[in-house]
Amino acid sequence: MFKEIPNYRSICNNNKNETIWVRGETAWGLFDCAKLEYIVLPQFDVVHACDKFPDCYFVGKNGKYGAYNSKGGSLLRCEYDELKDLGWTGIRTKKGEKFGLFYDCGKTSNVIPCDYDEIIYLENNYSFILKRDNKWAITYQGKLLSAPIYEEYTYKYSFHQNDSVVVKHNGKYGLYYKNKLVINCEYDELKIDTPMIHNGKYGMFSSDGCKVLDFIYDKIEARHKEYYYVVKGAKHGVFDVKTKRVTIWFDTELKAVRFIETITTPIPQFTDKNFF
Repeated sequence: MFKEIPNYRSICNNNKNETIWVRGETAWGLFDCAKLEYIVLPQFDVVHACDKFPDCYFVGKNGKYGAYNSKGGSLLRCEYDELKDLGWTGIRTKKGEKFGLFYDCGKTSNVIPCDYDEIIYLENNYSFILKRDNKWAITYQGKLLSAPIYEEYTYKYSFHQNDSVVVKHNGKYGLYYKNKLVINCEYDELKIDTPMIHNGKYGMFSSDGCKVLDFIYDKIEARHKEYYYVVKGAKHGVFDVKTKRVTIWFDTELKAVRFIETITTPIPQFTDKNFF
């Protein structure tokens, strides 16, 4: 029946539907091995499984490309000049010299037209940054959150910050957390989960945009991963990272620092060997 049955690994992508792409006399189609019939008739010049995007196959016909899943469902019409899977939720599309985005996480899907000069995938699997005319637009779960208005963006993947993107607009910095601009672009600098200065005073934001410490302190220093030393006027305090509050105040820096050292110094574990 078939002119070519490809290597399983080269054409299949965790396929649980008992289907396989095969080539008839002249073209590729999707064959149901249980029903012994085509569910996508042979019509494509090329086909291959995506490397990252799950259950997705790129197909090509007459120099244009589209995408199907293993059930024979059409994900993208065969009208693009190029397709590239950027991660397990996003496919970069291309028409001419412009790029777009197809987003699908199983529950929601969305298509962003090919209007952009560049598309960058962020490692958190939900966000993509789109560039046009040297300005950046922000997306989350396939939805545009902004027009391309930002001069810069900063993203650093970590366990605590993987949904946070710092942006710069008109020379000022703000913060996107998931699908919202949680900190307006009004800061000369913006640091996440670390002390920063605003209007001459120290404070601190968490990665979700919450103000952990108001900008009322003369000094904030990390003396331990769970405790910060803070100064407000003549008072010297200890900020607890877990409770997110200043737990105790002292009248000198020495007392505050000694307190941190005391509560963070491990208690020796004595055994019989310690006495001989």
